[in-house]
Amino acid sequence: MLVGALAKPSEGRGFLLTQRGHHVAEFQWSERGCQLEPLVPLTLLGVVVDPEGEPVADVEVVGCVGDLMKSGEDGSFGMTILSGQTCWAFAFREDEEGFAKGSMVEVVGGETEDLELQVAGASMPASEQRELLQQGAHQVMSLLERAHAAQSPVDVALEQHPDNLVLQAWSDDEINWLNLRYEDVEYLLSGNANEEEWREGCLFGFGM
Repeated sequence: MLVGALAKPSEGRGFLLTQRGHHVAEFQWSERGCQLEPLVPLTLLGVVVDPEGEPVADVEVVGCVGDLMKSGEDGSFGMTILSGQTCWAFAFREDEEGFAKGSMVEVVGGETEDLELQVAGASMPASEQRELLQQGAHQVMSLLERAHAAQSPVDVALEQHPDNLVLQAWSDDEINWLNLRYEDVEYLLSGNANEEEWREGCLFGFGM
């Protein structure tokens, strides 16, 4: 079930997201009611280039969360993105020397027209990569703990309108989202996560 709440019920627009932050639909609210439309999948064409600007083939690329692809013979690739969705695309490389990520480029579905990604630089040894990832996971854990302890605007509104079922559902979803991310990061730091799971965290972020 998808639930939305607007600070000004008379008008507004926005996106509905899953608990993991993935865009699902766009809504438009007016005095006449609420219109809900699914987001349209788009294909954004891009190219991977070297420092001299020359196309590079067979480079692995991350588009939106969970979307992996490889550049073709002419360095080109096509990433799937929803209209209005924001993602951070980058090239990466994984070899016997370690792991490397290229510069991240912000793309917006329906707005970004040209996408050029730089190949990744020198690889980072696995030991250094794991140390940085663990530091990042601890930072995310601290942020989640502070967010859990803080009072969101939805919770403030719910205190003022305790019988509002939409606000209650929205508050419940916020708590579930925080718990979901907390459990994901806690698992990575538990010592039970394998290399593939740490790699996913490096590529797509923690708790995604």
